[in-house]
Amino acid sequence: LDSLLDMQPGKPANGVKLDKAPTDIEKAYGRKGFITARVHATPEFDDSAGTVVYKMDLHEGPQFRMGTLTTKGFPPSEAKMLSSKWELKSGDIFDEGYGMEFSKKNMGTILRGVYQQRSIEGRPAPQVKWNTHINRETTTVDVSVELVN
Repeated sequence: LDSLLDMQPGKPANGVKLDKAPTDIEKAYGRKGFITARVHATPEFDDSAGTVVYKMDLHEGPQFRMGTLTTKGFPPSEAKMLSSKWELKSGDIFDEGYGMEFSKKNMGTILRGVYQQRSIEGRPAPQVKWNTHINRETTTVDVSVELVN
């Protein structure tokens, strides 16, 4: 967390960083499977010394793992390509940011043929809808990717 927040004791407080700290910490924990992590920041001011100490109360919750990946609405070859490129396997620690990274890196390539076909037909480009289902009992997250339009 020290490197994430990049603040040093005795240095001037950065209000913008402090305001974003709970969200940034929760995102960092989400990348490690702690998708229900919550942070509550409490400032303690010392007016006489002109200082403030921020106490971060962190409840990390259980660590979640990848469940299943399901594709819907994709042509068979694109569904197969998506599944083969998806590196987060069942049982791996769930990374809450992986879907976004995967989409940016791979979806253009995966859907190139679909885009071309729809362009020829004069149809709009397809939309990709991502859904996650959190199972608190099994501490798994199932991901579904649906091609709509």
